[in-house]
This record gives sequence, structure tokens and C-alpha cells, in this order.
Amino acid sequence: MAGPVFCKASNEPLVDLGSLTGRQRREAWAHIQRHHPALAELLQAEAVQDARREFDAAVMVDASVLPPHLRNGA
Repeated sequence: MAGPVFCKASNEPLVDLGSLTGRQRREAWAHIQRHHPALAELLQAEAVQDARREFDAAVMVDASVLPPHLRNGA
């Protein structure tokens, strides 16, 4: 069986949402919901949440979907 496949559609750096502070996560989430509703819906999908829990996975997003001041993950 083949190992995991990583797909990345852009050259944007990735940001681990878990590396953000609580305030930054709330701000990032509000921004994603407002400006990228399809991504927000995907991130909330039961299958994505189940996989995240099952594999203890980090949620990584293209930096471009975050407000500019959060794009470096800090």
C-alpha cells in the first residue's frame, strides 16, 4: 500500500493553525469564514475532523487564506 500523498496547489507557505495563539486562531477562523467560506465548510466537515482526530493531524493552510499579519504563523 502506498504511503500518504501530500498535495499542494500553490507555492504559498503553509501555516499550522495549531501554532497560532487562541486569539490568532479566532481571528484566522473569522477571516477564513468571511473570505473563504468553502474552505471553512471543508475544515468543519465531519470526515475532515474525524481524520484529524484519528491521525492526530495538524491543520495546515496556505498562508494566503489568512490575514496578512498572521501569514508567518506568528
